[in-house]
Amino acid sequence: MSSTKPSMLTRDQTVWREGREAARKRLTKKDNPYASGTADHRAWNKGFKGE
Repeated sequence: MSSTKPSMLTRDQTVWREGREAARKRLTKKDNPYASGTADHRAWNKGFKGE
């Protein structure tokens, strides 16, 4: 019997994916909804840039 655990994403991974999706939708970096200087803002930007 195999047990499969649902994949758990970290907050950074979730926000990174939001940034990637924004880039795919051709939004701009100015569309980042997170406060400048926060970890979420940085993660979103990294996702947006594809880093």
